[in-house]
Amino acid sequence: AALIKAGVVGGVTADQLAPQNNITRAATVTILDRAIGTYADKAGETVNANGKGIVLVVADDVTVTGEVNKLLVPANDIEVTVKGTKNGAKIDNVIMSENASGAAVDAGSGTTIGNVENHAEDATVTGSGTVKKVESDKDITVKTKDTDVKNIGD
Repeated sequence: AALIKAGVVGGVTADQLAPQNNITRAATVTILDRAIGTYADKAGETVNANGKGIVLVVADDVTVTGEVNKLLVPANDIEVTVKGTKNGAKIDNVIMSENASGAAVDAGSGTTIGNVENHAEDATVTGSGTVKKVESDKDITVKTKDTDVKNIGD
């Protein structure tokens, strides 16, 4: 219901959903495109992602500002800086996928990150901002203030 209300998912007609039907590749791409509010796909780019859904970072040396629900880093050796603006950047969740080996998240001054979920080898979380919690099933380097780090794997 939440995805329908947000306009991410639609029915097969205006009045009918078909949740048990198989999904096509085209429908999958449409859903992903609607869910991803900001694409950061140019190296060195600064994006303001104020409340525009998932932020997908696929280029190196990207700076993200604003308020973000989820920031997704799916590729290896990507460095993302999250910077506060006048009111500071606020990010609920940062997810580094298993394909994001060597990924680095820098919580800049004035930034608050609620949770970092890491599945990548050799990832780092650093910065002078606040990171409330890091959960990782791989080795990770965390250098932030007042961060609760939990091992969620073996």
